[in-house]
Amino acid sequence: MLASRGHNFTVTELADSTRTAKDAANAIGCTESQIAKSLIFKNSNTEKAVLIIASGSNQVSVKKLEAAIGYVDLSSLFLQQFDWYLYKVEPA
Repeated sequence: MLASRGHNFTVTELADSTRTAKDAANAIGCTESQIAKSLIFKNSNTEKAVLIIASGSNQVSVKKLEAAIGYVDLSSLFLQQFDWYLYKVEPA
């Protein structure tokens, strides 16, 4: 879809660990603040996933999230349902 609009990118799967924003920044040679980290929570009211995207150098406040959407499930069982990958995307 992006290519059809003139945005050409090359996606490369990284061999190095990218578990944390710091690991990801080290793997691609940038600062933590240049990493967009994604966090997935479950809204316990709706049972739906909530995706939060934040700068790698910032922390997400669960209290603020719960104030905005209601109680969130932080159980590892829910989070284990997702596969985690970081890909390096560069303009072609």
